[in-house]
Amino acid sequence: MRIIDIVKAKNGPTISFEMTRPKSEQGEANIGNVLDKLVVLKPDFFTMTFGAGGGTRDGSLKMLHRIHAERKQPVFAHLAGYGMSPAHMDETVEKFKEIGIENLLVIRGDKPHDENFKEQEGSFKHSSEMIKYLKPRHDMCFCSSAYPEAHQEAVDLDTDIGFLKEKIANGAEMIITQYFYDNQFFYDFLAKCRAAGITVPIIAGVMPIYSVKMMNILASLCGATITEEVKAGLLTINVDEAVEVNHWGIDFAIKQCADLIDSGVDGLHFYTLNRTSSVTGILEGLRTVGKL
Repeated sequence: MRIIDIVKAKNGPTISFEMTRPKSEQGEANIGNVLDKLVVLKPDFFTMTFGAGGGTRDGSLKMLHRIHAERKQPVFAHLAGYGMSPAHMDETVEKFKEIGIENLLVIRGDKPHDENFKEQEGSFKHSSEMIKYLKPRHDMCFCSSAYPEAHQEAVDLDTDIGFLKEKIANGAEMIITQYFYDNQFFYDFLAKCRAAGITVPIIAGVMPIYSVKMMNILASLCGATITEEVKAGLLTINVDEAVEVNHWGIDFAIKQCADLIDSGVDGLHFYTLNRTSSVTGILEGLRTVGKL
């Protein structure tokens, strides 16, 4: 099923989860149980990440099979096309289609850290070019990513939105954003998108605070601002107690998501990091207060 149809038909915000390839034997052993716990929460769709340059393709394909073929869940297959030749991208998309995947989230991705990595001949520099190439060749639902605080490499947000508009013109039918801790970043971004003529659904990314260390690492990687509200809130608890941080993060995300829902957000996309307790607590909290 094409996810754009699910989004357009939904009365209220969609709920979706991002999954990643397990990176340890224990993660591999536990991933089936993780997926089953997330499916019970009745999300509208999943997304499945993909290593830049195709380095984790086999692991991603295995996960896509688990999500879509085994658990019958709609899923966006990520395609991080940095350094991939057009032929390699086509081959990868055909592998997705063999599993029954009808949805493709196209991103540039970052350059792999492998010092032996080499860009393949004819590779594209931007995701807009990848979408333009792939869209006429593959009858699928295409999605793009966006950054409410602007991509770290962008000159400014307005310029970044100009590139986003190009992705839409080339065939992206919906957008999933990077996460943020202050909803005003999202509201300002959304207003600028609509003013620029971008009318497709825009799904808000949500990253629960799992630990202070992880929060700081991820924010430095993606450019998300750790707000004064978050800093002040964490000062009120013992940040060395994992359970206490987890509970505080759930409460913070419930308030954040409730505000987004009240504003009429198209959807909430949770970056799960293959974890279940936080998103379970957040969704239960939102349902308890009648937001879902």
